[in-house]
Amino acid sequence: MDARHADVEHGGDFGEVELLDEEQLKHQLQPVGQRDHRPHEPLGAETGPATGADALLLGLSSRVSALDTRREGLGVVAASAEAELLRETGVDLDAEAANLVRLQQAFEANSRVIQVATELFDTLLGLR
Repeated sequence: MDARHADVEHGGDFGEVELLDEEQLKHQLQPVGQRDHRPHEPLGAETGPATGADALLLGLSSRVSALDTRREGLGVVAASAEAELLRETGVDLDAEAANLVRLQQAFEANSRVIQVATELFDTLLGLR
């Protein structure tokens, strides 16, 4: 056994515990706020912990903003492409309505021609 360690019985088990010297013991007995005498950087300092968090948040917010702008731009491009596709391949409803009326009138005229032809043949066949 080392001079700085001692065997201690704990819950039926023997374990090794490190013994502290006088300086370490004084340090352990000091209040928490007085243990560390190194100077700390204030939160607003140029190299403090908040600076790193600020830089990270600024980078993330810039990236999110850039992605939002890109998404909006791509949305405009997609809408423009869709409108152009519909213009090129889509149906002009006014032109189609005019064609429908014209074709319906032609169908009615042809139907009337066929009806007159049928009546004419019936009359000719009835003359015999």
